[in-house]
Amino acid sequence: MTNQSENSAVPTVSVIIPTYRHRDYVLAALDSVFKQTYSDYEILLINDGSPDDTADVVRSVVEQRGIRYYEKPNGGQANARNFGLQLARGRYIAFLDDDDLWPANKLEWQVAALEGAPDAVMVYGGMRLVGSSEDAALDPGPGAPEGNVTDSFLRRCRIWSPGQTVIRTDHLKAIGGLDESPLIQGADDWDMYIRLSKRGEVVYRNELALMYRTHDSNASQDAIRMYQVQVRVFHKHLGIAPWREPAVRREFRGATGAYCLRVLDQALARRRSGRKLGALAAALYAVRIAPTLLRERHFWVHRAWPLVTGKGW
Repeated sequence: MTNQSENSAVPTVSVIIPTYRHRDYVLAALDSVFKQTYSDYEILLINDGSPDDTADVVRSVVEQRGIRYYEKPNGGQANARNFGLQLARGRYIAFLDDDDLWPANKLEWQVAALEGAPDAVMVYGGMRLVGSSEDAALDPGPGAPEGNVTDSFLRRCRIWSPGQTVIRTDHLKAIGGLDESPLIQGADDWDMYIRLSKRGEVVYRNELALMYRTHDSNASQDAIRMYQVQVRVFHKHLGIAPWREPAVRREFRGATGAYCLRVLDQALARRRSGRKLGALAAALYAVRIAPTLLRERHFWVHRAWPLVTGKGW
């Protein structure tokens, strides 16, 4: 099913929402766009070959709201975003994942920020978790990188999701959109921010731009894979030679070293489900990321012992 609502007026913002296996969340995501205080936008909803009944779930709202709706074979999120980018008519691109939400003023303040900084390629804001018991503080918070941010963005990814951003369409197209390589799938957005930052300044405002929904099917739950793809993105831009930008490499290792704790949690989850060898492999991988774990009593008591015995967690 394809629905193309082509108004004569060209919208300022093209909102691109890929959807796949999130039939329970996509209507809420769309509703958060409808509630925007800024109204000069179009919505491109890209059904990326979702095997569930997403098409039936969205049919009514697509027809009523004039959403530009497309169905395509599954190609992954980067491919779906690029598909929408090629069809977008707006001067600005705003991505939204189908399980996340925008605050009502997101487009209003981000478009204003870009209008006030004509040389900027992108604006981003803060994120807050929803559906989680974790800290609800705004991330990244005060002092996040802005201006010429390439070096800062290489050190670590400060943006959880493209839903925190609004991007100038011409610059995004000029860099070829997102890299669709499966080798960096899951960190292709970080790669995009780095490449965009090389074309001009980036604006940051310590304001809420996204509510990031946490649930069991989040792609970012696989900590080992997320660590691996981030390392690949880093090497893509800086190479593997250890003498190049040693300060940047040290900070990147420090930032990604935090993944060892998430990998250990993944190891415990595997152990609880009876996957003993998988749990051991994950634990060894955590030690590879941060060898200093072996010197920490907390690791032996609260991670190694439960992994070996299946007790004490």
